[in-house]
Amino acid sequence: MSAVFTAYAIVTGFTAAANASAATADFDRPQWLLANGDKAGIPRTWLPWLGLLKLAGAVGLLVGIAVPWIGIAAGVGLVLYFIGAIGAIGALLRGAVLCAIAVPHGVSGPRDGRAGVAAGGPVSHGTVASQPLAPRGWF
Repeated sequence: MSAVFTAYAIVTGFTAAANASAATADFDRPQWLLANGDKAGIPRTWLPWLGLLKLAGAVGLLVGIAVPWIGIAAGVGLVLYFIGAIGAIGALLRGAVLCAIAVPHGVSGPRDGRAGVAAGGPVSHGTVASQPLAPRGWF
């Protein structure tokens, strides 16, 4: 197995995992997702379909490691999907809703305004950062 194939498989695995995670959020319908979709004018009835597209892309990428034409089709489909998402982000920005742009799965730190390890934890001189990761109301 070459180093290039190993890198390809790792990147594909991470990409598939990210899309599967995003699909899970669409299926679970957390409050932040519903609020953002409402503000952007995205009908709630679309969420399962959007999640299905992301999940199909994730599965297609993984299958594409063994069957290249399926991986190419999945990659093209995901690119087209996210081109459409750029339009949705434009709608979010026009509506001044920026909360969906950050990573929603706890990577960005606590939601109560305290800085955490993901925010850099203690800052220089041993003091603890007291500022939230983003202005209040984004999360």
